[in-house]
Amino acid sequence: VAAVIANKVGSERHADMLKNALPPTLPCLATLYRQTEHALPSRYLGLQQAGEITDLEQRLSHTLEAFDFDDSVSLPNIDFPFIDTPQLPALLDGLKIGIAKDAAFSFLYQANLDCLKSLGAELVFFSPLNDAELPDIDSLYLPGGYPELHLAALSANTQMQQAIQQHYEANKPILAECGGMLYLCETLTDKTDVTATMCGILPAKAKLQARLTALGLQEVTVENQAIRGHTYHHSSLSTELVSEISGQCPNGKSVNEAVYQQERLTASYIHFYFYSNPHLIAAWLSP
Repeated sequence: VAAVIANKVGSERHADMLKNALPPTLPCLATLYRQTEHALPSRYLGLQQAGEITDLEQRLSHTLEAFDFDDSVSLPNIDFPFIDTPQLPALLDGLKIGIAKDAAFSFLYQANLDCLKSLGAELVFFSPLNDAELPDIDSLYLPGGYPELHLAALSANTQMQQAIQQHYEANKPILAECGGMLYLCETLTDKTDVTATMCGILPAKAKLQARLTALGLQEVTVENQAIRGHTYHHSSLSTELVSEISGQCPNGKSVNEAVYQQERLTASYIHFYFYSNPHLIAAWLSP
């Protein structure tokens, strides 16, 4: 069952063209003419997040009302059988993992959090924007997000930067992905050429670019172990660091992301899918 979106100009004719292009096995459930007044706002990495849109419910309600449903078409009954997944070993049992979570670091995937908990970890959330110190943790996970939109606040919070530096110098594990990696660089420059000082753990400088710099699936092999993920970013890294590990696109695209490892830090532009190799994730985050 499909829904088609038609242009407002010549909308009925456009809708008919789209419906006629569908195969007989795919009936059209509804048509939706292009919405502009109540469209969801977006930025270079996609739609703005739900918490940033104050009138989200009204926008969604208006869009729902704008659908023109075909009453002669009904949704098919689809059976989703329960798949019993094997229990993961408690490789992170008793460990506290600090996870950055705020407006600057919000690209958190529930499946990854579930994987960490299934491995036995206790998740402790904190805010690099607002907190002055790290919680009592064994390991640190810095996910992606929009640190470039919060340069002033992140740069001004030197206490948090020092706390993360001390965590690193104590040889405690850190996993940093995309925006989390940018936060560990020496500096980060936004699209308006404003530069701010970051944590300085990675000897690198990051800068937002005018266009997309990488997009694609990634697979990384570490000591004969493979882990999958994806990359999607508008920034570039300037560094003399040499990476011995890099991701490869399984679809043959020329997108090869470096994975930087120094001391107990693992950092990359890649957003890893933890369930693709829980054992490797546990190794990266275990003291």
